[in-house]
Amino acid sequence: MRRYFLSFALLSTLCSVLFLSACIPSLCPITEKNETFLPEIEGNWNMEDNRYHVELNGDFYAVSVRTKQGKKEFYKMTLATIEGETYASLTFDKDAPEVKKILGDNAEAFFLPIWRLYRLQVSDNELRLYWMHSETDFQKGLRELGSFQKKGSTDLILNTTPDQLQAWLAKNKSAYAENKNNFFLFKRAK
Repeated sequence: MRRYFLSFALLSTLCSVLFLSACIPSLCPITEKNETFLPEIEGNWNMEDNRYHVELNGDFYAVSVRTKQGKKEFYKMTLATIEGETYASLTFDKDAPEVKKILGDNAEAFFLPIWRLYRLQVSDNELRLYWMHSETDFQKGLRELGSFQKKGSTDLILNTTPDQLQAWLAKNKSAYAENKNNFFLFKRAK
């Protein structure tokens, strides 16, 4: 039974990392709980053949995903507005009732929270999540914040507080500016 829990947790973490893989990972979110509330992001969204449902759930937004293969995935999203831009932190939601049903009280033992940071832009029919440009100047600036980096690797994981991350974003707003292909595009479901 323990092997099943470990396999599920590992698979869930990998799924969340794959879905959220376009941005630098962090051990902390942009904010612990929503500082910004956007009713217009609630509802159903489509990206490729996947369907996303977003709803406010207390201090965060719950995001459930039905993949084209019929699998369900669950994420937690918190929002903050900095210098007029809305940023979203996303992570796998180990507390989703469907996940708790499988993992029970063992969820804490098998879960490493990895958050991904995006700039969020929403209109009536589109939602965009922008990831950071891969320019080395921004990466160098992030290294000044707390981070881990495997020796010989260019990949890093942030280990900084939400306040420090928000202060960095206030100074580096252009790190998340739109360019050709640095965003996920979701269309409002009809």
